[in-house]
Amino acid sequence: MAGFELYAPRAANHRRTWTWATIVLGFVFILLGQIAAAIPIGFQRAMAIRANPAVAHTPVHIDAAPFMLWSNVILIALVLLWMMTFERRKPSAIGLGTGVLKFARGYIVGGVLFGLVAGGVYLAGGFQVNGPGFWQAPTAAGLVPLLFFVGTFMVQGSGEEVVMRGWLMQIISSRHGLMWGVVINSVLFGFLHFFNEKPAPDLYMGVFNIMLYAGFVSLYAAKEKSLWGVCGIHAAWNYVQGPGVGLDVSGIKLGVAPLFVALGDKPGAPEWLTGGNFGPEASVATTIVMGLGVVWMVMRGLPKQTDSFPVQTTETGVSN
Repeated sequence: MAGFELYAPRAANHRRTWTWATIVLGFVFILLGQIAAAIPIGFQRAMAIRANPAVAHTPVHIDAAPFMLWSNVILIALVLLWMMTFERRKPSAIGLGTGVLKFARGYIVGGVLFGLVAGGVYLAGGFQVNGPGFWQAPTAAGLVPLLFFVGTFMVQGSGEEVVMRGWLMQIISSRHGLMWGVVINSVLFGFLHFFNEKPAPDLYMGVFNIMLYAGFVSLYAAKEKSLWGVCGIHAAWNYVQGPGVGLDVSGIKLGVAPLFVALGDKPGAPEWLTGGNFGPEASVATTIVMGLGVVWMVMRGLPKQTDSFPVQTTETGVSN
């Protein structure tokens, strides 16, 4: 199958990392970002144990917001550093050209998509309102974490999109064709979330739905020839889900007062509807919304080989 250049022409001096190395390095970059973000946590705990040895017998608490923020800042930096040094490519090669309006449009799309999921579960009797949102009793103390999470999820969503739909999908598509790029990155993206919860039906459903989501945003990015739109979708989806309405994000509890309203599982509601411990991403409502999203993208027309950016000349050495 002919290669497909997703976001920009491939020039003579560009190198393409081998497919297997891209997959391995992608996981290594993610792991290094998380390790680097965990170092301050480990240092603080060591100091606390030194001051009070009894702390060693208490559970480790990780504040989700700074951990997600810094781990993804480092992840983005590692991917871009590898690209600009080894691959000799600019950020535009993975879809990071100009795109403020595309990000804004994607943010709206992501918010609407999760709104459909949450609304569908609520109307089907899976969610109930457990409390008011921030705007019903605003305070300065409550506003700060909500604003912080806006930026956090922009960085977190963009980090995952940079490594998966930007770098990894682009390289696989360039070597093996667009559909292989879509399928492989979607499967790997689902696998990344496999360790968010203990093995259970809700985890398996959540991973499946995340692969559907990955398929949708992969086609969205390929159609738009930009990564910015799906960065916006990812950021808004997570923000509305967590800080927006107070639900778990891929099994992660954020512990912040919600912006709009505090939703929760209705007692006795089935896990296939609410998503169980994994959260609404494991709900059948997400399956329907993301499945329809993939169908919608296909009906709009899949990118054709003629939509591929040109290869300016044959590469040499390790770039082939």
